[in-house]
Amino acid sequence: MSIDILLVIFGLLFYGAIGLGCWKLWKRLKPFIFKSVEIAKVEVSIDKKALDKMAWKLASDEIQGNMMDQALWAQAFATASGDSGKQKVEYLKTRQKEIFQSLVREARDGAPRQ
Repeated sequence: MSIDILLVIFGLLFYGAIGLGCWKLWKRLKPFIFKSVEIAKVEVSIDKKALDKMAWKLASDEIQGNMMDQALWAQAFATASGDSGKQKVEYLKTRQKEIFQSLVREARDGAPRQ
């Protein structure tokens, strides 16, 4: 046998042993890794639910305090065909989405809400 063949055999055995060790390590760590991912998903969904409620509250407070975004208020008026009840509903839905996106962005990036 030449030295090249011996080096190839040694390389295969060496890298095979490393691969087997990595596979065994993965098999042991996999349950812990996926469990932590599941916990993170639950925490994110809880935060989004709280942000969703906060967005609805802030949008409602804008209407009650008569501090609406005038451009959005006019757009809601046009969409509702002049019906003031429908106008409030349209404004609330649209404004809640805007506030929610802003809150999510702030929570993710740490950027202040506008």
